Amino acid sequence: METTAMERIDALRFDWDVQDGKAYRGARRAGRARRKRGAAALLLACLSTVVLAVMIGVVAMPAKLGSSAPLAGPSIDAGMPMVPVVPQVSDAPLGSATTSPTAAVPSTSGTPSPTGSAPVHRPTTPGLTPPLAPTVIPSTAASVPPPTVQPFRPVTVQAEDPRNELHGDAQAVGCPTCDGGARVRYILGASYLVANLTMPVAGTRTVTVKYESADYRPLKISVNGAAPLVGWGAGGGDWETPLSFTVTMHLPAGPIRMKLYHDTDPAMDIDSVTIS
Repeated sequence: METTAMERIDALRFDWDVQDGKAYRGARRAGRARRKRGAAALLLACLSTVVLAVMIGVVAMPAKLGSSAPLAGPSIDAGMPMVPVVPQVSDAPLGSATTSPTAAVPSTSGTPSPTGSAPVHRPTTPGLTPPLAPTVIPSTAASVPPPTVQPFRPVTVQAEDPRNELHGDAQAVGCPTCDGGARVRYILGASYLVANLTMPVAGTRTVTVKYESADYRPLKISVNGAAPLVGWGAGGGDWETPLSFTVTMHLPAGPIRMKLYHDTDPAMDIDSVTIS
């Protein structure tokens, strides 16, 4: 069958359309590829910039840290001895003096310097005296013994002692069985005995009255005019048997006058008075 001219034109037009479509699609794919490569290049450039900035920051960080650190001496090596830093004080007038730490230069002879060999510089500002070291005064509390309380020593006075007072008919009479060889008798009413003695300290004491009596008799005891205490003494059946009774009284310190008496009944004969 023979092809007409119109059919050949249509076939050619179809071929052109197909080729144009392929060319169009190829151009589109090429454009997309170019855009992808451009985006990848841009992303890679951004990442490179960030990485570079981070590296610069990491490198610059030690320098910043080192610049804020205090001044120090030379770096310490594992084999180099440590040298103390000695502050240097200038001799400028007060108000303008400045102090700056200065590191002592380590010895390069290979022999380490002994610790503490660096000289100590003291301020020499005119008119100022360096403070003195505090003086330590040893405590004497441990060396001082606590005060000891002396025991009270009994005080005894004989009834016939000439320092005592005998009033009225009271009198001293010889007594071979009494302590001092005598006793005071006839104590009744206005006749009484006053014993004068001295107390070293005040306190409540036991007063012991030694006496002789054939029967049961009372006795009053008054100190410095205070209200009296009444004591009673049993009889020994004769006037040559030493007996005693005790009372408890609060006595002041210093000289005292102890009155031994009875107002209405005869009292026993008094031998001595002991305070303990």
